[in-house]
Amino acid sequence: MCAQAGFLGVGYATEACTRLLEFAFSETMLNAVFATTDDENHASQNVLTKSGMRAVGPVRAFAGEYPGYKVMREDWVSEKGLNSPKV
Repeated sequence: MCAQAGFLGVGYATEACTRLLEFAFSETMLNAVFATTDDENHASQNVLTKSGMRAVGPVRAFAGEYPGYKVMREDWVSEKGLNSPKV
């Protein structure tokens, strides 16, 4: 994702990530969502943690090892109080 300087650090990526996780757990039957990011991309790592994901250590992806993050349905629902999926 490329963003102009005026839009960096104001929470748009965190809001988008949070909404995607909300959709994943309220509109689908997914039990977990996993994500990776470059180990030097601290801004993206912050977005993932602020959105409710937890660091799980390095994971193998894209022919390398990268910081891994995940959130489980039960954790998300208990924190956010969401209802069952509508599917």
